[in-house]
Amino acid sequence: MIEFKFEDFKLHNSPSCSAEYVQIFNGAIDQSEIFEKTCGSHSNIPTLRSLGPVATVIFQAGQTTSSGFKLTYTTIDNPESCGGDLTDNSGTIMSPGFPNGYDHNMECLWKIMVKENENIIWRFEEISIEVSTHCFDYIAVGYGLG
Repeated sequence: MIEFKFEDFKLHNSPSCSAEYVQIFNGAIDQSEIFEKTCGSHSNIPTLRSLGPVATVIFQAGQTTSSGFKLTYTTIDNPESCGGDLTDNSGTIMSPGFPNGYDHNMECLWKIMVKENENIIWRFEEISIEVSTHCFDYIAVGYGLG
């Protein structure tokens, strides 16, 4: 994983950040969605963390002159456990950092596998996630084979 921190950010502001921007992809450009696209002037952009070992940063300069930006990145060798395959008869799943909060832009997937003719019973003891109309933070429970 890669952690990004903007230390300074002063670019020209434009509608939809079309003229001048910094764009970060969560992976290779042709294989991922936009992770962050930012323009204008900001003093406190949250720290960003990629979901895997590859990220792409693009700077598009417009026709105006701005101070620019300073972006630092750090690789994270041992991120806190997030996701995995679970086969035990019982267990506990927690978001990374619980109960002190989780980082931005995380995606965790736990695959729980039980024997045929066995069922899984879910019990949520505590849920505290960001409420928004865009549903950035969510818990999804699905059923499937394999």
